[in-house]
Amino acid sequence: MVNTDILDLTDSRKQGPELHAEIIEAVKRTQRGFLRPLPNRLILNDKQFKSLLTDMQQLYQSKDYLFSTPLNVMEVEVAK
Repeated sequence: MVNTDILDLTDSRKQGPELHAEIIEAVKRTQRGFLRPLPNRLILNDKQFKSLLTDMQQLYQSKDYLFSTPLNVMEVEVAK
């Protein structure tokens, strides 16, 4: 079973604005056909994370980051 709460884009070669657009499209694709929960966690590789750092919000007094799209907000995790 696929976990639809997690959006894993670590295999994508896109970075920066192109990756940002790909994330938004991937979130929209989760809603095609029938409605299901929107992803609440985004997994990126280290290069992707660094390329999107200016697009994320760091949680107050925390090392955690959030990434928002027009449809949702996701906790960001960097794959090891």
